Amino acid sequence: MVTEAPLVALTRGSALSAKELAARLIAERMGCPPDELRLEESADGKPYVVDGPPFNVSHSGDWVAVAVAAGGAVGVDIECVRPVKPRVARRVFGTAELMPDEFTRRWAIAEACVKADGRGIGLLLDHGFGPIGEEQTGTWRSYRWWSGRVEGAYWAVALSQETAVEPVVRLG
Repeated sequence: MVTEAPLVALTRGSALSAKELAARLIAERMGCPPDELRLEESADGKPYVVDGPPFNVSHSGDWVAVAVAAGGAVGVDIECVRPVKPRVARRVFGTAELMPDEFTRRWAIAEACVKADGRGIGLLLDHGFGPIGEEQTGTWRSYRWWSGRVEGAYWAVALSQETAVEPVVRLG
Protein backbone atom coordinates (compact mmCIF):
# COMPACT_ATOMS: atom_id res chain seq x y z
CA MET A 1 0.00 0.00 0.00
CA VAL A 2 1.37 3.42 -0.96
CA THR A 3 0.31 6.27 1.28
CA GLU A 4 0.45 9.90 0.20
CA ALA A 5 3.14 11.89 1.94
CA PRO A 6 1.85 14.17 4.66
CA LEU A 7 2.13 17.90 4.02
CA VAL A 8 3.86 20.06 6.63
CA ALA A 9 3.86 23.84 6.23
CA LEU A 10 5.99 26.13 8.39
CA THR A 11 5.50 29.88 8.16
CA ARG A 12 5.49 33.03 10.21
CA GLY A 13 2.02 34.08 11.28
CA SER A 14 -0.61 33.94 14.00
CA ALA A 15 -3.11 31.44 15.35
CA LEU A 16 -5.63 32.85 12.85
CA SER A 17 -3.25 32.32 9.94
CA ALA A 18 -2.69 28.75 11.22
CA LYS A 19 -6.37 28.00 10.65
CA GLU A 20 -6.26 29.60 7.20
CA LEU A 21 -3.11 27.66 6.30
CA ALA A 22 -4.69 24.43 7.54
CA ALA A 23 -7.78 25.05 5.38
CA ARG A 24 -5.58 25.69 2.32
CA LEU A 25 -3.53 22.51 2.82
CA ILE A 26 -6.59 20.35 3.53
CA ALA A 27 -8.38 21.72 0.46
CA GLU A 28 -5.27 21.00 -1.61
CA ARG A 29 -5.19 17.43 -0.32
CA MET A 30 -8.92 16.98 -1.01
CA GLY A 31 -8.90 18.79 -4.38
CA CYS A 32 -11.59 21.32 -3.45
CA PRO A 33 -11.79 25.04 -2.60
CA PRO A 34 -11.20 25.87 1.10
CA ASP A 35 -14.71 27.31 1.48
CA GLU A 36 -16.20 23.87 0.73
CA LEU A 37 -14.60 22.29 3.82
CA ARG A 38 -16.86 21.41 6.75
CA LEU A 39 -14.83 22.10 9.88
CA GLU A 40 -16.21 20.90 13.20
CA GLU A 41 -14.88 20.31 16.71
CA SER A 42 -14.78 17.07 18.65
CA ALA A 43 -16.14 16.89 22.21
CA ASP A 44 -12.66 17.74 23.53
CA GLY A 45 -12.40 20.82 21.29
CA LYS A 46 -10.07 19.40 18.64
CA PRO A 47 -10.95 20.67 15.14
CA TYR A 48 -11.49 18.19 12.32
CA VAL A 49 -12.75 18.18 8.74
CA VAL A 50 -15.89 16.16 8.07
CA ASP A 51 -14.94 13.43 5.58
CA GLY A 52 -11.45 14.94 5.36
CA PRO A 53 -7.89 14.02 6.23
CA PRO A 54 -6.49 14.26 9.75
CA PHE A 55 -4.58 17.46 10.51
CA ASN A 56 -2.89 19.24 13.38
CA VAL A 57 -1.81 22.82 14.04
CA SER A 58 0.79 24.44 16.30
CA HIS A 59 2.17 27.92 16.87
CA SER A 60 4.97 29.40 18.97
CA GLY A 61 6.15 32.99 18.92
CA ASP A 62 5.56 34.13 15.36
CA TRP A 63 5.91 30.62 13.85
CA VAL A 64 3.00 28.47 12.66
CA ALA A 65 3.14 24.77 11.75
CA VAL A 66 0.39 22.75 10.07
CA ALA A 67 0.48 19.05 9.19
CA VAL A 68 -2.08 17.27 7.01
CA ALA A 69 -1.86 13.48 6.75
CA ALA A 70 -3.38 11.09 4.25
CA GLY A 71 -4.71 8.91 7.09
CA GLY A 72 -4.00 7.78 10.62
CA ALA A 73 -3.05 10.01 13.51
CA VAL A 74 -0.92 13.13 13.07
CA GLY A 75 0.66 15.58 15.50
CA VAL A 76 2.79 18.64 14.79
CA ASP A 77 4.64 21.03 17.05
CA ILE A 78 6.80 24.08 16.60
CA GLU A 79 8.67 25.63 19.52
CA CYS A 80 10.76 28.77 19.66
CA VAL A 81 14.03 28.15 21.49
CA ARG A 82 13.44 28.79 25.16
CA PRO A 83 15.22 28.33 28.47
CA VAL A 84 15.44 24.86 29.94
CA LYS A 85 13.01 24.03 32.72
CA PRO A 86 15.24 21.62 34.71
CA ARG A 87 12.36 19.97 36.59
CA VAL A 88 10.44 19.30 33.36
CA ALA A 89 13.59 18.17 31.52
CA ARG A 90 14.43 15.70 34.27
CA ARG A 91 10.88 14.37 34.50
CA VAL A 92 10.30 14.00 30.74
CA PHE A 93 13.78 13.33 29.35
CA GLY A 94 15.57 11.88 32.37
CA THR A 95 18.15 14.68 32.56
CA ALA A 96 18.21 18.36 33.46
CA GLU A 97 21.57 18.79 31.74
CA LEU A 98 20.24 20.09 28.41
CA MET A 99 21.15 23.27 26.58
CA PRO A 100 18.18 25.42 25.44
CA ASP A 101 18.39 24.31 21.79
CA GLU A 102 18.44 20.62 22.71
CA PHE A 103 15.64 20.96 25.26
CA THR A 104 13.46 22.78 22.71
CA ARG A 105 14.20 20.22 19.97
CA ARG A 106 13.33 17.31 22.24
CA TRP A 107 10.22 19.06 23.53
CA ALA A 108 8.92 19.68 19.97
CA ILE A 109 9.40 15.98 19.14
CA ALA A 110 7.72 14.82 22.34
CA GLU A 111 4.83 17.26 21.93
CA ALA A 112 4.20 16.18 18.30
CA CYS A 113 4.10 12.53 19.39
CA VAL A 114 1.76 13.22 22.30
CA LYS A 115 -0.54 15.25 20.04
CA ALA A 116 -0.67 12.37 17.55
CA ASP A 117 -1.41 9.99 20.42
CA GLY A 118 -4.23 12.22 21.65
CA ARG A 119 -3.95 11.45 25.37
CA GLY A 120 -2.44 14.81 26.34
CA ILE A 121 0.68 16.20 27.92
CA GLY A 122 0.10 14.19 31.10
CA LEU A 123 1.40 11.18 29.19
CA LEU A 124 4.84 12.84 29.00
CA LEU A 125 4.79 14.01 32.60
CA ASP A 126 3.66 10.61 33.94
CA HIS A 127 5.78 8.30 31.78
CA GLY A 128 8.60 10.40 30.31
CA PHE A 129 9.74 10.28 26.73
CA GLY A 130 13.07 8.52 26.91
CA PRO A 131 16.27 9.24 25.04
CA ILE A 132 16.30 11.12 21.74
CA GLY A 133 19.51 11.04 19.79
CA GLU A 134 20.85 13.47 17.23
CA GLU A 135 18.78 11.92 14.44
CA GLN A 136 16.10 13.89 12.63
CA THR A 137 13.74 10.91 12.60
CA GLY A 138 12.85 8.19 15.05
CA THR A 139 10.04 6.30 16.71
CA TRP A 140 8.12 6.56 19.95
CA ARG A 141 5.54 3.93 20.88
CA SER A 142 3.43 3.43 17.73
CA TYR A 143 4.51 6.72 16.09
CA ARG A 144 7.26 7.74 13.72
CA TRP A 145 8.56 11.30 13.99
CA TRP A 146 10.62 13.74 11.91
CA SER A 147 12.15 16.99 13.13
CA GLY A 148 14.04 19.99 11.88
CA ARG A 149 15.07 23.56 12.62
CA VAL A 150 13.90 26.88 11.27
CA GLU A 151 15.14 30.31 12.31
CA GLY A 152 14.90 30.43 16.12
CA ALA A 153 12.64 27.38 16.41
CA TYR A 154 12.41 23.59 16.12
CA TRP A 155 9.54 21.69 14.51
CA ALA A 156 8.46 18.06 14.59
CA VAL A 157 5.71 15.95 13.05
CA ALA A 158 4.56 12.52 14.24
CA LEU A 159 2.44 9.98 12.37
CA SER A 160 0.97 6.57 13.09
CA GLN A 161 3.60 4.06 12.03
CA GLU A 162 1.15 2.24 9.74
CA THR A 163 0.75 5.44 7.67
CA ALA A 164 4.20 6.93 8.23
CA VAL A 165 5.70 8.20 5.00
CA GLU A 166 8.35 10.93 5.07
CA PRO A 167 6.55 14.28 5.01
CA VAL A 168 6.84 16.96 2.38
CA VAL A 169 7.93 20.08 4.27
CA ARG A 170 7.23 23.56 2.91
CA LEU A 171 8.79 26.66 4.36
CA GLY A 172 7.30 30.08 3.76
